[in-house]
Amino acid sequence: MGMFNLFRKKIKIEIDNEDEKTECNNLFFLEGLVAKPWHFYQLTRDKHLTIDFLEKYIDESWDFDELSSNKIITLDFLEKYIDKPWNYFKLSSNEIITPDFLEKYIDKPWNYWNLINNENLNKDFIECHRKILMYNFTKNQFPDY
Repeated sequence: MGMFNLFRKKIKIEIDNEDEKTECNNLFFLEGLVAKPWHFYQLTRDKHLTIDFLEKYIDESWDFDELSSNKIITLDFLEKYIDKPWNYFKLSSNEIITPDFLEKYIDKPWNYWNLINNENLNKDFIECHRKILMYNFTKNQFPDY
């Protein structure tokens, strides 16, 4: 259990002790405590994470591997932070990816096989771009060749 979860339990206990029945299920209480040594990497997995909180603290040490398959990520957010260390294997399966977005960022190391199985993408579109997708994926996996 990470520091954040322990903190949440402590907050919930304090709230319960004050006879309030509201469960603390937001990250609002972290706002005044961001200077503390939080493990943002672990916060990435919190079910209450919001896109606003993530964006406000975008320069912290988030787990972009985990965020790549998170349902809160939007295309606007992804495009705004396209240079972050996204996991394109996972992003290729993410249902937010559209043909237009894929075409705009065709040079990224998308996973061809995950794209083929992504129900939001037209198989003809993927097949049409197969060569470049495979090339970029291979180039990323084997940079010395």
